[in-house]
Amino acid sequence: MEPSDRRPLHNIEAEQSLLGAILINNAVFAHVAEFLRAEHFYDAVHQKIFAAIVELAGDEKIADPVTLKAYFERNGGLGGIGGSAYIAKLALSVKTTINAVSEAQMICDLYARRQGREDESVLQPVEQAQTDLSNHTLLHNIEAEQSLLGAVLIDNKILRDIEDFLQPVHFHDWAHLRIFAAIISLVEGYETADPVTLKAYFERNGGLGEIGGSAYIAKLALRVTSMTDARSNALIIQHLYVARQMSELGSAISRGAGKQDKALLWPIKGVQNDLWQLRESIAP
Repeated sequence: MEPSDRRPLHNIEAEQSLLGAILINNAVFAHVAEFLRAEHFYDAVHQKIFAAIVELAGDEKIADPVTLKAYFERNGGLGGIGGSAYIAKLALSVKTTINAVSEAQMICDLYARRQGREDESVLQPVEQAQTDLSNHTLLHNIEAEQSLLGAVLIDNKILRDIEDFLQPVHFHDWAHLRIFAAIISLVEGYETADPVTLKAYFERNGGLGEIGGSAYIAKLALRVTSMTDARSNALIIQHLYVARQMSELGSAISRGAGKQDKALLWPIKGVQNDLWQLRESIAP
């Protein structure tokens, strides 16, 4: 007779964290796709979401909260997975992508145990994937940055909803950083920020060619497919900035291991403040 108090062989938090990590950084998927399958997830909703990510990746499309929502709208089942709110929750609840491969291994191991195949191991591909992820993970989302900037240029009111937590420095792309700073400057000067006024701003202050010229400004506005995802994109941009800062801090500490170097400690307070601000800015 089997004991009645057996602990459940699943980890919902690990599943959520991994899916969120993939949605904010598709490089994670490339490193777990070799050994992770949709059926390995315990939660049926997570199985559907991962299967959708696999299909998007197979079509060479970005898998992020915006494209995933569109996928389920086209194919049906958005309500069955908790709607766009749950997709956003997955992406915005991620604290770091560093543990993504380990979480994928845990999901696989728990699946094997549920199937009574504890002896099966994915350790070798996981170890290689972890090494590859550490070496090559890119903590940025250019598409999210472009989409947000385009949305703000179409409707400046969006800026009011994100200005309390998003700053130019949070953008990974240098041109996007300058464009967002220019938008803020225009709005604070009681001017409308649109492709025309933004072009004029850079013509007055210099740097139009460096950001890609008027053609790139127009491209930003024309590529927007949805205005409702602007806040989610802003939070992803800020989240990835914090992840980059944490990664840089970890590398600095690793390089300085064993040394009495107080200079390594100065970034910690700033990163902690960013993490707290990120937590406070996430809508319930």
